[in-house]
Amino acid sequence: MSSNVQSIICCLGDPVAGNPTQFLMQRAAASLSIDWMFVTAEVPEGKINEAFQGIRALRFSGVAFLPPHRSVGCNLVDSMTEAALRTGHVRVARRDGDLWLGDDTLGAGVVELLRSISSDSIVTSESSHCGLILIAGRPSLSHLVRLAAPVDWLGRLREVVELQRQQVVGMIDPSMLQRDGARATEVTRPPEVSASIAVLSLDDATTGDLFIDSLVIDATAACMSTRQLAKLRWTDNPSVIFVEPNSSWEAALKGADIPNLRVLRALDIAAAKAVVNFHFWTGHHIDLSVVRESLDEYCQW
Repeated sequence: MSSNVQSIICCLGDPVAGNPTQFLMQRAAASLSIDWMFVTAEVPEGKINEAFQGIRALRFSGVAFLPPHRSVGCNLVDSMTEAALRTGHVRVARRDGDLWLGDDTLGAGVVELLRSISSDSIVTSESSHCGLILIAGRPSLSHLVRLAAPVDWLGRLREVVELQRQQVVGMIDPSMLQRDGARATEVTRPPEVSASIAVLSLDDATTGDLFIDSLVIDATAACMSTRQLAKLRWTDNPSVIFVEPNSSWEAALKGADIPNLRVLRALDIAAAKAVVNFHFWTGHHIDLSVVRESLDEYCQW
């Protein structure tokens, strides 16, 4: 008789009605024929410590901290990845022996989504170099994407900030960028600009010989005008990822009428994060298209 005990992941949030995590994870586990169970529990904010202690005692394998518990999760786990330390949010945690490791997988989800579309869009017909990936929003978003990105992507990442060139010490000049997509020269940055990737101001992004492949935006991102967007040199099949809704960017992009632009929103990023979280917990990779199909089905109910 086997002594194996079924692994259980618990999603903790309040409210949890309508959250698809359990459905997606159960479908993913079934598709790979692995014996994992995913359950959802509604836990009021004041009861999260007790709930997690129960999970420890029952030796569950993992946890998803849904709102409003992500910041509290930092105080419950034994250690955190660099991503979680940077943001102060623990989205997921897993048990390693008797200790718990917390992670913020938002950046890894963005990278998973970019990876799924990059093969169709990174090379333009006008040049042989890879297009840039612009990240606009909270500095933590740039950090998370950089931490999760493959090494050969680092030279393509740029944080877009609402600053003029003269306000940023060591601002990278577009003429310094190598056309073959090699990593850019390190730049010195002022304390208020905290992400550790190369920086472009909104105006700088529209000048020079820069090709833009992808744009990653959150709710706080300073918006380009339609005129600025029209000046950008896009690759043949560019993409925009809305990590969070941003109506200003939606309107500006619509007005710019960019050819072949692919826009990815909340459901796309949710599916990508599910892929990353599933691997974090189980060690198994599930195809993004499988998760997206399950999510579409869930949303039709």
